[in-house]
Amino acid sequence: FRLDNGATLVVVPEAGAPVVSLAACVRVGAPEEGNEPGVASLLSRVLGRESQSRSARLIQADVDAFGGFGTDYDGETIGAWVVSDPDPVEVARAAQTLLLDTLARPRFSEETVAAARPAQRRD
Repeated sequence: FRLDNGATLVVVPEAGAPVVSLAACVRVGAPEEGNEPGVASLLSRVLGRESQSRSARLIQADVDAFGGFGTDYDGETIGAWVVSDPDPVEVARAAQTLLLDTLARPRFSEETVAAARPAQRRD
């Protein structure tokens, strides 16, 4: 499905699965970085850690309640995912709280960026 904002929504039902996994991918990598190499790698390490409306501590509490959250970077895309109980209300809360809020309104505090830099330099 193509959403109004241009994002593509892929739904892959798996009957009998005990959890629901929601994921968002952002195309970013060397071609998009231009004269700023390493930005995507650093972004993948700090994205989802905090948002404009939620501190890192609140996001961690949400992760603990929902089941899991993570990000990865493969050189071309940054992926963010959340695993939730299959209850539709919990899925909606997980999507809204973790994926949409942290991706649409991220916060990159100096502390979070500084903590991510050593791993980014190893990439």
